[in-house]
Amino acid sequence: MHEATKAQASDEEYVRSAATLLLAASDLAQGTRADASAKLEVLAGHDPRFADSLTPLKAAVGTGSDCRNAVGQLKATLTSEDHSADFISQALFDILSATVRPGGSAVASASK
Repeated sequence: MHEATKAQASDEEYVRSAATLLLAASDLAQGTRADASAKLEVLAGHDPRFADSLTPLKAAVGTGSDCRNAVGQLKATLTSEDHSADFISQALFDILSATVRPGGSAVASASK
């Protein structure tokens, strides 16, 4: 996660956004939903294109609902920035999807 933290300072929009999403996924996996939410809010504030998909994602994580559509929207937004890095995006969103799916650590933490 140290490298992702450093990548948040990148001049490249795609790198900065991907790093923030990876760090948010890490927070979700660790059950620290408030930290993940704060990172997602920063991302939405920095790049308003993410705002539409962050609201349903945060709601789904909070209620334990299916959030595949919201994750898909986030993925589409990120990949629209730089298609040359789609192979990285796929891995990133596989990680994010695993942390927010029903039965995943973020949803399990939300239901406690």
